[in-house]
Amino acid sequence: MLSISDGGGSQGGLIVAIAHPDIQKGEATLAVIEAQSAKLQRVVRCSMAAELTTSATAFEHGDYMRAALAEMTQEKFCLRAWKVHASMWKHILVLDAKVAFDAIVSEMAPTDRKLIVDIAVLRETLEDPQGNSFLRWVPGSEIPSDGLTKWHGNGSLEKILIQCYWSLCDTALAAELRRRVADRKRMLKGHGTKGVCVETSTSHRDPKDNSPDVKPFWLPPRPG
Repeated sequence: MLSISDGGGSQGGLIVAIAHPDIQKGEATLAVIEAQSAKLQRVVRCSMAAELTTSATAFEHGDYMRAALAEMTQEKFCLRAWKVHASMWKHILVLDAKVAFDAIVSEMAPTDRKLIVDIAVLRETLEDPQGNSFLRWVPGSEIPSDGLTKWHGNGSLEKILIQCYWSLCDTALAAELRRRVADRKRMLKGHGTKGVCVETSTSHRDPKDNSPDVKPFWLPPRPG
């Protein structure tokens, strides 16, 4: 399950799609089951606030779709344990705002109180061991939801709707930026016990690196 979000100014766009697991390795089939473009429900002071607000909404929509799918396909579905039932499908939140991505995986807190709430909600959800949820960053030139917040998008939305194919595989640009994040992760590792799992790709990985595809960003323990 993919929740793809993009925020621009006062506009937010999201896509919820079901994709083949191979989408993490290269181009694979994808089916859009929900798309939304709407004005944000509250006034935001910066683009990062718009991105985080839209990301939180997109993730909620994706979780709802997972729960609905679990109820339709699992005979012993129990609403009280919906997270356990829904977790049989991996849920990946995809966003293109690097500053918002860094805010979620970093221990640094913004000064805006509203942003702190959105970040805390996303962190708590992504850190939930029962959720089977992950965070993924892709360049803005490749994210399909770009066309839901701008008059002239990057063309990815039309591509996935017509061809029903997309890829989360790293480009050279994404791999370079992801390496920088990995360096930052190594500096933070050991300072905490929880982490937000971030999806990575093996396409540009060092052949000597035998670590798993899903790498946690370790966050320092919170006060109290």
